[in-house]
Amino acid sequence: MRSGGGKQKGNAFERTISVKLSKWLTENIMDNAIWRTDTSGGRSTTNIKRNNINEVVKDNIGDLKQVAGIDKFPDLDLFFITFFVELKIGYGDAFTFTLPLNKTLREIIDKCIEQSKIVSKDFCLIVKPDRRKEMLITQKFININFENMITFKYNNRTFFVYLLDDIIKFKFKDLIGG
Repeated sequence: MRSGGGKQKGNAFERTISVKLSKWLTENIMDNAIWRTDTSGGRSTTNIKRNNINEVVKDNIGDLKQVAGIDKFPDLDLFFITFFVELKIGYGDAFTFTLPLNKTLREIIDKCIEQSKIVSKDFCLIVKPDRRKEMLITQKFININFENMITFKYNNRTFFVYLLDDIIKFKFKDLIGG
Protein backbone atom coordinates (compact mmCIF):
# COMPACT_ATOMS: atom_id res chain seq x y z
CA MET A 1 0.00 0.00 0.00
CA ARG A 2 1.33 3.44 -0.91
CA SER A 3 1.86 6.04 1.78
CA GLY A 4 -1.26 7.95 2.69
CA GLY A 5 -3.46 4.86 3.06
CA GLY A 6 -4.18 4.56 -0.69
CA LYS A 7 -6.33 1.42 -0.87
CA GLN A 8 -8.23 2.08 2.36
CA LYS A 9 -8.73 5.72 1.41
CA GLY A 10 -9.90 4.70 -2.07
CA ASN A 11 -12.34 2.10 -0.75
CA ALA A 12 -13.88 4.60 1.67
CA PHE A 13 -14.15 7.20 -1.11
CA GLU A 14 -15.88 4.66 -3.37
CA ARG A 15 -18.43 3.90 -0.65
CA THR A 16 -19.01 7.61 0.04
CA ILE A 17 -19.56 8.44 -3.63
CA SER A 18 -21.78 5.36 -4.08
CA VAL A 19 -24.10 6.64 -1.36
CA LYS A 20 -24.01 10.24 -2.62
CA LEU A 21 -24.82 9.25 -6.21
CA SER A 22 -27.45 6.72 -5.09
CA LYS A 23 -29.32 9.34 -3.08
CA TRP A 24 -29.06 11.88 -5.91
CA LEU A 25 -30.20 9.56 -8.70
CA THR A 26 -33.05 7.99 -6.68
CA GLU A 27 -34.29 11.28 -5.18
CA ASN A 28 -33.18 10.18 -1.67
CA ILE A 29 -35.18 6.94 -1.81
CA MET A 30 -32.15 4.63 -1.79
CA ASP A 31 -28.60 5.02 -0.55
CA ASN A 32 -27.41 1.71 -2.03
CA ALA A 33 -28.62 1.79 -5.66
CA ILE A 34 -24.98 2.08 -6.77
CA TRP A 35 -22.04 0.06 -5.50
CA ARG A 36 -18.46 -0.85 -6.28
CA THR A 37 -17.74 -2.97 -9.34
CA ASP A 38 -16.04 -6.35 -8.95
CA THR A 39 -12.55 -5.69 -7.56
CA SER A 40 -13.22 -1.99 -8.15
CA GLY A 41 -12.63 -2.22 -11.89
CA GLY A 42 -9.56 -4.45 -11.46
CA ARG A 43 -11.19 -7.40 -13.22
CA SER A 44 -11.86 -5.27 -16.29
CA THR A 45 -8.41 -3.71 -16.30
CA THR A 46 -6.75 -7.12 -16.20
CA ASN A 47 -8.96 -8.53 -18.95
CA ILE A 48 -8.54 -5.48 -21.18
CA LYS A 49 -4.76 -5.88 -20.96
CA ARG A 50 -5.24 -9.51 -22.10
CA ASN A 51 -7.59 -8.36 -24.89
CA ASN A 52 -10.29 -10.53 -23.29
CA ILE A 53 -13.28 -8.20 -23.57
CA ASN A 54 -16.78 -9.60 -23.03
CA GLU A 55 -20.03 -8.46 -21.37
CA VAL A 56 -18.78 -9.26 -17.84
CA VAL A 57 -15.72 -7.09 -18.46
CA LYS A 58 -17.85 -4.29 -19.92
CA ASP A 59 -20.26 -4.44 -16.97
CA ASN A 60 -17.36 -3.96 -14.55
CA ILE A 61 -15.46 -1.16 -16.26
CA GLY A 62 -15.00 1.72 -13.88
CA ASP A 63 -15.32 1.78 -10.12
CA LEU A 64 -19.09 1.91 -9.59
CA LYS A 65 -22.12 0.25 -11.12
CA GLN A 66 -25.89 0.32 -10.85
CA VAL A 67 -27.14 -2.44 -8.55
CA ALA A 68 -30.77 -1.34 -8.21
CA GLY A 69 -33.05 -2.86 -10.80
CA ILE A 70 -33.57 -1.27 -14.18
CA ASP A 71 -36.75 0.81 -14.68
CA LYS A 72 -37.12 1.76 -11.01
CA PHE A 73 -35.38 5.14 -11.13
CA PRO A 74 -35.25 6.93 -14.53
CA ASP A 75 -32.34 9.22 -13.60
CA LEU A 76 -30.30 6.28 -12.31
CA ASP A 77 -30.93 4.30 -15.50
CA LEU A 78 -30.15 7.29 -17.71
CA PHE A 79 -26.95 8.03 -15.79
CA PHE A 80 -25.58 4.52 -16.30
CA ILE A 81 -26.72 4.40 -19.92
CA THR A 82 -24.74 7.62 -20.44
CA PHE A 83 -21.68 7.09 -18.21
CA PHE A 84 -19.34 4.68 -16.58
CA VAL A 85 -17.83 5.99 -13.34
CA GLU A 86 -14.13 6.20 -12.50
CA LEU A 87 -13.02 7.51 -9.09
CA LYS A 88 -9.72 8.96 -7.89
CA ILE A 89 -8.79 10.37 -4.49
CA GLY A 90 -5.60 12.14 -3.52
CA TYR A 91 -2.93 12.34 -6.24
CA GLY A 92 -1.31 15.51 -4.89
CA ASP A 93 -1.55 18.27 -7.48
CA ALA A 94 -2.60 16.02 -10.39
CA PHE A 95 -6.00 17.72 -10.66
CA THR A 96 -4.91 21.34 -11.05
CA PHE A 97 -5.79 21.63 -14.79
CA THR A 98 -2.95 23.96 -15.67
CA LEU A 99 -1.39 23.67 -19.11
CA PRO A 100 0.41 21.63 -20.04
CA LEU A 101 -1.52 18.95 -18.17
CA ASN A 102 0.67 16.90 -15.86
CA LYS A 103 1.57 13.32 -16.73
CA THR A 104 -0.64 11.72 -14.06
CA LEU A 105 -3.75 13.56 -15.22
CA ARG A 106 -3.01 12.71 -18.87
CA GLU A 107 -2.63 9.01 -17.99
CA ILE A 108 -5.91 8.96 -16.03
CA ILE A 109 -7.78 10.69 -18.87
CA ASP A 110 -6.20 8.42 -21.50
CA LYS A 111 -7.38 5.35 -19.56
CA CYS A 112 -10.90 6.81 -19.29
CA ILE A 113 -10.97 7.50 -23.04
CA GLU A 114 -9.78 3.95 -23.80
CA GLN A 115 -12.43 2.41 -21.56
CA SER A 116 -15.07 4.77 -22.94
CA LYS A 117 -14.50 3.33 -26.41
CA ILE A 118 -14.87 -0.23 -25.09
CA VAL A 119 -18.26 0.37 -23.43
CA SER A 120 -19.53 3.03 -25.88
CA LYS A 121 -20.31 5.41 -23.01
CA ASP A 122 -18.94 8.72 -21.83
CA PHE A 123 -16.83 8.64 -18.71
CA CYS A 124 -17.69 10.34 -15.46
CA LEU A 125 -14.43 10.80 -13.59
CA ILE A 126 -15.06 11.89 -10.01
CA VAL A 127 -11.97 13.08 -8.20
CA LYS A 128 -11.27 14.24 -4.68
CA PRO A 129 -7.95 16.08 -4.71
CA ASP A 130 -6.13 16.49 -1.43
CA ARG A 131 -7.78 19.21 0.69
CA ARG A 132 -10.25 20.17 -2.09
CA LYS A 133 -13.86 19.52 -3.05
CA GLU A 134 -15.03 16.59 -5.16
CA MET A 135 -15.04 17.33 -8.88
CA LEU A 136 -16.67 15.64 -11.85
CA ILE A 137 -14.71 15.54 -15.11
CA THR A 138 -16.32 14.47 -18.37
CA GLN A 139 -16.47 15.13 -22.08
CA LYS A 140 -20.25 15.45 -21.81
CA PHE A 141 -21.45 19.03 -21.75
CA ILE A 142 -24.00 19.69 -19.04
CA ASN A 143 -26.86 22.03 -19.93
CA ILE A 144 -26.75 24.18 -16.81
CA ASN A 145 -24.46 27.21 -16.76
CA PHE A 146 -22.36 26.74 -13.65
CA GLU A 147 -20.27 29.54 -12.18
CA ASN A 148 -17.69 27.04 -10.94
CA MET A 149 -16.78 25.22 -14.14
CA ILE A 150 -13.49 24.66 -15.92
CA THR A 151 -13.06 23.70 -19.56
CA PHE A 152 -9.82 22.35 -20.96
CA LYS A 153 -8.60 20.71 -24.13
CA TYR A 154 -6.43 17.63 -24.42
CA ASN A 155 -5.70 15.57 -27.54
CA ASN A 156 -8.21 17.57 -29.59
CA ARG A 157 -10.99 16.83 -27.10
CA THR A 158 -12.84 19.21 -24.81
CA PHE A 159 -13.34 18.30 -21.16
CA PHE A 160 -15.58 19.89 -18.58
CA VAL A 161 -14.87 20.03 -14.84
CA TYR A 162 -17.72 20.67 -12.42
CA LEU A 163 -18.01 20.65 -8.64
CA LEU A 164 -19.91 17.47 -7.78
CA ASP A 165 -21.99 19.29 -5.15
CA ASP A 166 -23.19 21.72 -7.87
CA ILE A 167 -24.19 18.87 -10.19
CA ILE A 168 -26.23 16.92 -7.64
CA LYS A 169 -28.52 19.89 -6.99
CA PHE A 170 -30.30 19.11 -10.29
CA LYS A 171 -32.14 16.15 -11.77
CA PHE A 172 -29.79 14.27 -14.05
CA LYS A 173 -32.17 14.32 -17.02
CA ASP A 174 -32.29 18.13 -16.77
CA LEU A 175 -28.51 18.32 -16.87
CA ILE A 176 -28.13 16.39 -20.09
CA GLY A 177 -31.41 17.37 -21.73
CA GLY A 178 -32.87 13.85 -21.50
